[in-house]
Amino acid sequence: SASRAYKSPTYNTVGLLETPGSVEEERVDSYELGAKMELLGGALRLNTAAFYIDQKNLLTGFVALASGGIVTYDNAGSSEVSGAELDFLWSPMPNLNPGLVLSGAVTYLNTKYTDYKDGRGFDEETGNAFGEGSLTQDPQRDFTGNEIVRSPEWTGSLGINQAFSLGDFGSLELGGDVYYNSGFFFLPQNSDLYAREEYAVFNARVSYFYDPWGLQVTAFGENITDVEYNENVFVADFGRNEVLNSPVVTGLRVKLSF
Repeated sequence: SASRAYKSPTYNTVGLLETPGSVEEERVDSYELGAKMELLGGALRLNTAAFYIDQKNLLTGFVALASGGIVTYDNAGSSEVSGAELDFLWSPMPNLNPGLVLSGAVTYLNTKYTDYKDGRGFDEETGNAFGEGSLTQDPQRDFTGNEIVRSPEWTGSLGINQAFSLGDFGSLELGGDVYYNSGFFFLPQNSDLYAREEYAVFNARVSYFYDPWGLQVTAFGENITDVEYNENVFVADFGRNEVLNSPVVTGLRVKLSF
């Protein structure tokens, strides 16, 4: 496939130290080559894809006092993304144990700003904003070659489900999965102060089904190893504000279909 998409231009309407101005539209050209396959007599479904994305005038948000404490937007000159992804659904013993199903996915990303010479950000030592319109009037910095924000190099998941028939009493399903993220940067300057480190989250569940009543009861545990990471990092002139992820979450869900 080949496609082109646009994000409309906009205006920065508030500016204390600079004249508000327009921001150019973002243009994205995407190319993808992939395959969807059924193998092993239909027991394995495998999907793969390789892709390349070329971005012009990438819109990037920035928050600082000089912009009235609201989000303003810049255009990074250009950036590109290349990568590959794979996902599968596999029943390894379709005859001996048809209730066993394995699933997984993995994605690789190689991202970079290929032209971003007038970047705005926050100095790691002073915390002061730099770039156009900053209170200190510190010059812009060249972010060319840096990774694009919120773009982990590796992500992946792996899951296992086992279903059991209980005859006239319904059925039972046990499941578990793990999600991995190699981490990424929240700001184009690629500072470790404003980044998410790598992490892995484990989840588990057990479900009971009784079809005559349309009943499903699920007990679940999310992030069962209580991994801690920053769900979001908000940066402004007053410093860094981190929002942490949810801790261990356990619960019970009841679904009744009629």
